[in-house]
Amino acid sequence: MNELKVGDIVILNSEEDIKLTVTALLINGRLEATYWNIPKGEFQTVVGGINAFKKVSGES
Repeated sequence: MNELKVGDIVILNSEEDIKLTVTALLINGRLEATYWNIPKGEFQTVVGGINAFKKVSGES
């Protein structure tokens, strides 16, 4: 299973070039992840189903 926790580094299954940090585990199998958007100069947040994300690394 895709065991994710806050602080893990993930990628979207559909977009492998952007690494995001899990910032919250939400109800109903959803999570919130954030990344730095260089062109906009701001943090962007993505919320989606946990199966839309793939773990790259994280603290044990």
